[in-house]
Amino acid sequence: MPWLEAADIPAMRQWAEFEIVGAALFNALVEKGAVDENGKPRDHLLNHLRLYRQAQLAHESALGMTPAARTLIKANGRRSNFDLAAALATTEDAESA
Repeated sequence: MPWLEAADIPAMRQWAEFEIVGAALFNALVEKGAVDENGKPRDHLLNHLRLYRQAQLAHESALGMTPAARTLIKANGRRSNFDLAAALATTEDAESA
């Protein structure tokens, strides 16, 4: 990922931590099964895994690790000047008018 810079290191580290914890939660689900002996979902593990993966996806997007996020990065490997917040604000202003 040539577009990453030194300033991205904390987000990259957090992504890696989410990967480690998410893998542990997934392994616990595989080991124990997604449902208990009564056939009920192991909601605590399932919910924690879902929350960790959602948070990890936010980091992936911010780091340009998803196809959609990469479309915002210029071909020269630099970050895009596209301002998503400004674009959304413009869209909301147009819809409310």
